[in-house]
Amino acid sequence: HRIAMSFLVLGLASRHGTAIDDAGAIATSFPGFAELMQRARAGIAAAG
Repeated sequence: HRIAMSFLVLGLASRHGTAIDDAGAIATSFPGFAELMQRARAGIAAAG
């Protein structure tokens, strides 16, 4: 989950962005991550 979060943050600086297939582990360890990324204007969908 830490690696996935790291790559999603790095994707903010990328022209093409980045994607992950399963954000379940992120939602378990850092439930507010998707909202935080949305506030950073990342095109991330909240897990749910």
